[in-house]
Amino acid sequence: PGAFAAVVSFFGLPLLGYAEGNNAQLLRDPASLRQTAILQAHGRQDRKIPPGGGVSSEGWIYESQYRVQRLWSALHGCSVNATPVETDLWDGGSSRVSCTEFDGCTSRRRVMTCGYDGNHSDWPHHRAGEQLAVWFILHFRRDVVDQGSAAFSE
Repeated sequence: PGAFAAVVSFFGLPLLGYAEGNNAQLLRDPASLRQTAILQAHGRQDRKIPPGGGVSSEGWIYESQYRVQRLWSALHGCSVNATPVETDLWDGGSSRVSCTEFDGCTSRRRVMTCGYDGNHSDWPHHRAGEQLAVWFILHFRRDVVDQGSAAFSE
């Protein structure tokens, strides 16, 4: 906790019962974790780690991406519901990238998720995954908040 200013996860979710972290870490150290912005990106057709949670193609049972995002939004004091975010440089395309955000976070960090057409280990079109991750990470530093523009049009 508190080691990173921002994290980005592609096609990764906790197993059922571990959304709060090891030993309920999200609940035990909220001040440190509130300093970390989070972006999760996931292929909509992933069956190895399904974004909707549940039983995977390999028999593991995962939390849903939405539940994980709701936990982080509560931790950050964000709005209750996610709203669409325009990502001018990455919206649409062949993999139909679309993002949502729990806005109004009292932590002044961001809690976002992006979905795209793809299976496990697929990346969004034309390096959109790498560019989106770098854009997100570079807007945050430890103990300093720089959220950049609301749109992704840099």
